[in-house]
Amino acid sequence: DGDGASGAGERAAVATAPGLNHGLEEGGGRLYASSDTTVYAWPYPAGSTSPIPDSSRREVVTNINADGRGGAPRGHTTRSLALDLVNGWLYVSVGSYSNVDVDSHRSRIRRFALADLHDDSQAPLDFQAGYVFADGLRNEVGLAFDASGVLWGVENGA
Repeated sequence: DGDGASGAGERAAVATAPGLNHGLEEGGGRLYASSDTTVYAWPYPAGSTSPIPDSSRREVVTNINADGRGGAPRGHTTRSLALDLVNGWLYVSVGSYSNVDVDSHRSRIRRFALADLHDDSQAPLDFQAGYVFADGLRNEVGLAFDASGVLWGVENGA
């Protein structure tokens, strides 16, 4: 209703998948959401509040948690997403195992080409094979592009 507050009549669950956390992006006719192990995509007409059938859900990035050291009871479980429609990329951030990691293998932002994510001959893509865009980050829980197209991250400090 434009009053700046989300009332019960203005909210709708449009997509579901196992273990979703806070990673959510929309653009290019798709909705993206993450769990601690997987990034999912659904076809999504912008602004729609109609539920998307589970049969439309696709795994587009998997193997995020393959080393067994992410997620409860240890390690950061959030998987932040950033969508760059101008250049055709999806960025996926995974936090460190603890506050300070000797090996930064986990604590990275990886980048994936949108064209590959939606190519049935390639998807789902293996997270470990994604391009390492940033390394040694504790836990980027917020990702956003500024007006110049530069990606910024926000951490919750220790």
